[in-house]
Order: sequence, then C-alpha cells, then structure tokens
Amino acid sequence: MLTNSSAEPLILGVDIGYGNVKVYGSQHRGAEVPQQFHFPALAVPCDELAESGTNFLQAHQVKRMCVDDIEYFVGPDAPRLSFRRLSPQLDRAYSTSREYFALGLGALARSGLAELDILALGLPAMYSDHTELVEGLKTRFTGTHEVAGRRIVVKAVNVYSQPVGGMASLAYTKGLMQSLRSKRVLVIDPGFNTVDWTVVDHGRVVRTAKDSTRDGGMAAFLRDLKGRLERAHQKLSISTLYELDEALRGERNLRDDDGVTVDVRPFVERSMATWETPLNDLVSTLGSLGKFDIVFVVGGAAATFRQALAARYPKVQVANNEAPPILAIATGFYVLARHDYLRSAEANGSLPARQPRGSVPAASTRQTTGGRELAHA
Repeated sequence: MLTNSSAEPLILGVDIGYGNVKVYGSQHRGAEVPQQFHFPALAVPCDELAESGTNFLQAHQVKRMCVDDIEYFVGPDAPRLSFRRLSPQLDRAYSTSREYFALGLGALARSGLAELDILALGLPAMYSDHTELVEGLKTRFTGTHEVAGRRIVVKAVNVYSQPVGGMASLAYTKGLMQSLRSKRVLVIDPGFNTVDWTVVDHGRVVRTAKDSTRDGGMAAFLRDLKGRLERAHQKLSISTLYELDEALRGERNLRDDDGVTVDVRPFVERSMATWETPLNDLVSTLGSLGKFDIVFVVGGAAATFRQALAARYPKVQVANNEAPPILAIATGFYVLARHDYLRSAEANGSLPARQPRGSVPAASTRQTTGGRELAHA
C-alpha cells in the first residue's frame, strides 16, 4: 500500500477505540512497508500503579505520557499496571478526555516518527458529524508535542467516521471501490462496547447509526466467555478482558494456576448469543439485511460478529477481510488520508503528475449536500 517515493506523505492512521488503540501507517518517508501495531485503550494514572520504581516500569511495555500535568502510562502492559480493574470510558466525552489524548500521544510515541503530514483519527458513526468534536480533535492533536522525551510535529489532523474507515480498508484491499458506486452497502463496526453501522448507497453515505447499541459489543461477549471459562476451569482466573481478547486473537495463552493451557475455542460458540441484542437492534432499525448487495463487518470484533451474522442470515453476502480485522479501521484512515493528501497536492500543483492509479488509494470521503459521498481516484 505504500510506495517508495520521497514525495510520499508521512501519515499515521490511529483508531482509538474503547478496547484497543490500533495504528497503521508510515514508518519513514519513502518506506515501502507500513508499520502496524495495537495496544489496550487503557491509560493508567501514575497514582494507581500497582507497584512503582524504575525496575518495575522497565520490565513492562509502557510509555509515560503527561496530559494537563497528570501522568499516565499507556502501552501493551497497561492493564497489568493498575491495582484496580479500570474500565474504558463510554460516552460522547471520551474523545475530549485526558485519557483519550494520552492514548493518542502513546500511539505517536510508539510510531517512532518525528513528524507527520497527517494524523488520521476517527469517531464513532453517531459522533462523526459533530463539528465541535471533530474540530476539538484537530485542535488538540495538531502542532508540536513533547512525548516520552521526544518532540513530534503533527502538521494536520483528518477525522473520519470509523465505519467508513473500515469500509475503505476492506474495499481497497479487495479492489471493490469502483463497483461500490453501483451497490447498496451496509458497514457494521462491532467495537468493544458499541456496535456502529453505516449505509452507503451507490457511493454516498445516506444513513448512519445515531445511537449505537451500548454495552452490546465485544466486552459483553468477553464477559460471557470469561464466566463460562472460569466456571468450567476452577483453577483459571482471568484478570482482565484484555487478556481474554488477546487469547482469542492467538496473541497469548491462557493458563490455569497449575500452568496448564486452557483452550477457549470450545466455549466461543456458547457465547455467540450475546450478539443477539445488537443484531435485533440492527434489524429493527434497518429491516431485512437481504436488501443490501454486500455487508462489510470491520473492527476488532469482526470475526466473532461475522460468525453470528452468518449463522442468522446465511444468504447475506458478507465480505471477508484477509488483513487482521483489528487493524481494518486504522488502515482505512490511512487510505482515506493518503488519498485526500495526494488529491489536494495535485490540485495545488505540488505534484508533477497524476500518481499511477495502482498506487493511489481509491476512496475517500467528503462532505456533500444531502450526505457524504465516496470520492474515487
């Protein structure tokens, strides 16, 4: 997706969700291979550390962020640092919180970049058209930041709808962008605590969830699965939902007190019923899913939600994503921002010629009267 060119912009797509922070984008100017990583969306205040001391912090994958004179620790090991079980914040104010900003700074710090042409962020569908929230993100993240002992310059910030970002990633990687202009598409983004959706009709976003299903996302599934596992294995104690989430993705093994590895797969099917509530809400709002030509399921919970959706609606065409689902939305933010950057540069005459079609992401979004239109390269 990246091209080896000195004119290639430095862009980072960062999807700050309720469960994880996902990052996809440039490693350095001219790099052909993108960097991609994720870590729990948990910012642990310094005064809530389970232990302290230099050796303790050096033994964990975390970085220290300072926001409004309050220190937070963010990174892969953040859930293990707190003496209490912290829960993600779930409300409109999340994107304006200190914790959200600390997580964004943590993503910048882990990227290793000294400057960015564009930091591409996103908001849930129900908040993505709130001008105050969008402009607030742009104002807070644009500029120079002192992060983990380094200076990072963010020249511009773009903000996209999370479901549209997921669709852009999936459609681009599968070469479907052009064909979407003649289709009616449903994009579902099952996140950690909410299930977002967006309808795209012939290339135009015509309807978006204004009140996503709450407490019906991956967290509800994980809580149910956790209970089943601990009841079946008396010596198993799962400290956080993040730990179980990582086990489902094959990133860690669950072991009981005797050190025996516990297989979570036999229990997954039994917890699928937790997706019934968001599915019922979706159908009650939109009607039959059979009226859509294709359904995109994106985000970290895509694999389990897609399984529940297929079981209930076996005839609905659901697009599969070969890339890690957890990175889909961040990848889409990168795709959209890169397209917007190159389109603007060409219009301003700062690009000598149109980029080869194969090297330019084929979709972006722009505001139009009566809806949001997908723009094609």
